[in-house]
Amino acid sequence: MKKRIAILLALVFVLLLPFFVACNNYNGGGEGNNNTENNVQNNPTTPTIPENPVSDFEFRAIPGGIEITAFIGTSIRVRIPATIEDVAVTTIGFAAFEDAGIMEVFLPESLTAIAWRSFRDNPALTSIHIPNNVTTIGEGAFDGTGLTSVIIPDSMTSIGAGAFWNTPLTSVTIGNGVTYIGPWAFYDTQLTSVTIGNSTARIRAHTFSSTNAFTVTFDENIVNAAREDLRCSYGCTTCEINDEEARFVWPPNHIGNWDEDYDW
Repeated sequence: MKKRIAILLALVFVLLLPFFVACNNYNGGGEGNNNTENNVQNNPTTPTIPENPVSDFEFRAIPGGIEITAFIGTSIRVRIPATIEDVAVTTIGFAAFEDAGIMEVFLPESLTAIAWRSFRDNPALTSIHIPNNVTTIGEGAFDGTGLTSVIIPDSMTSIGAGAFWNTPLTSVTIGNGVTYIGPWAFYDTQLTSVTIGNSTARIRAHTFSSTNAFTVTFDENIVNAAREDLRCSYGCTTCEINDEEARFVWPPNHIGNWDEDYDW
């Protein structure tokens, strides 16, 4: 009798086992599934919020697309629509998001230009993905934001003066398409590393300035004029440069000694 009961219990266990496995998967599958969700949330290239309504923006038609001229919404996390009235959004206009109190922004892949002062004075803005079609970043576009790292895509050709002035940037990677980096573009930052692509022809005066000693790494094909520009970076006490790398060390408290009140 006992043997029969044991056999019956074993059969019941075998029959119910798939049910318990299915329930476990439905409830999240343990830590692995949660990690996947977190990876998506922490990836700035993957929008995690719906597009903001068109009513959150002021805009105008320009040749080739739509320009966002102002953000009038209240969201602190913003996803700019790819199209407005069935026309591609191609430009973020002058001061469109300046001092808007935003923390995160998702730019549409249709975007080609980020204009002068577009996101200036948003110290809580710590996350942004620059799409692969953007060709220009205007003067002071991200001045005074909270960005700590940025990747400039290969589509970019120019970075305007003071584009990332006064940010806590610690690292920047500049794509192979960039030919011009404006003065003070990365001035008053916390950079520890910079990687420059192989097309950069001019790096204007005072482009890089950091509270830290840092290394600039560049492709061996970088134009010689850009190397000489690196030598002239403002105020550094040590400028070591070879075929692939430049290292800069600044004296203490040098930040702010040059046009600290410059208004873009």
